[in-house]
Amino acid sequence: MPVVIAIGIFAFIHFKIFLTRCFLNRFVFYICAKYGVVKKCVLFVCLMLSAVGFCQEWNTELEAAKSKAVAQNKNILLVFSGSDWCARCIELEKKVWQNPEFKAEAEKNWVLLRADFLQKKGEADPVDINDPKIILAERYNRNGFFPYIVLLDKYGRVIERGGYEEFNTAKEYIEYFKKLGKK
Repeated sequence: MPVVIAIGIFAFIHFKIFLTRCFLNRFVFYICAKYGVVKKCVLFVCLMLSAVGFCQEWNTELEAAKSKAVAQNKNILLVFSGSDWCARCIELEKKVWQNPEFKAEAEKNWVLLRADFLQKKGEADPVDINDPKIILAERYNRNGFFPYIVLLDKYGRVIERGGYEEFNTAKEYIEYFKKLGKK
């Protein structure tokens, strides 16, 4: 019996050390101190699972996006952006892509695919013809427009193309993307 208690205390101390080092350490530590160990574990797991389940990640490779689209019977929303140099791309990132309303709608309707062309200041940018975003640009954005949005069917065929629009809200963009799919 004393061995079990010692193991329990040892595990609790190491769990407490882990929590103090995590990025939400003060909040989680406060919750842990206020509630019991079991309650904090359940709370932490529930929070992590709900966060992971709600947000859809951006794919960077066409084949992975097509596989998901076929499995989920969804279209693919392909976005060409320059998130560190293109002003309109940065605006779309803040106004639309990070908006919870868009994320929820995207989860229901599209598989998200992004080709983000970053500009690293002061560094030469060698072109790698095997880079997934170069392959996407060669196939869907030969003119090099930014931002550029292409709606694809689940097999990667173009349904419609579009660009930046002067909309004020994410909801207007959602409607715009839905209309693209109905053309």
